[in-house]
Amino acid sequence: MKQKDIKQLTPFAKRLLELRKEKSLTQHQLAELVGIPQGTYKEYELGTEANYTNLIKLSKFHGYSVGYLIGSEDY
Repeated sequence: MKQKDIKQLTPFAKRLLELRKEKSLTQHQLAELVGIPQGTYKEYELGTEANYTNLIKLSKFHGYSVGYLIGSEDY
């Protein structure tokens, strides 16, 4: 993804992308570890909002609050 494209992402999408890259995981690997479909996870990194269940799964996996993931609070 180009730097220009990253700047246009939602805070949620940016944080997911950054956190996944910090762990050196592919979208497929992370989705499998979290227990969500890879296509669904890909859409989250492109800006689609996650449902509550998947937000909780992602929050627990990354060790950050839902508020942090969606960009409403800083860590």
